[in-house]
Amino acid sequence: MRGTRALERLRERVELVITELDRLRRENAVLKRELESVHKDGQRPSDGVQIAFTESPAELREALQTHLRFINELIEAENSGTEEEVTS
Repeated sequence: MRGTRALERLRERVELVITELDRLRRENAVLKRELESVHKDGQRPSDGVQIAFTESPAELREALQTHLRFINELIEAENSGTEEEVTS
């Protein structure tokens, strides 16, 4: 059962990450609109740093959800006491 608890904690942490990513994306959208407004008014930010992500938000969300499904399968298999092989 110790493994199950660890997997449950991991699942909870991944869910928290997903929630935080959603919050940060919303905040990023607000900041982007504010920055566009500043640019429109002729002002420029003090540094020219740009951030680029390799995955789209949808791709990142799908990858995290796939991991969560796999973790849930592992927990269910351990709780049921079966020796079934879980695949991702």
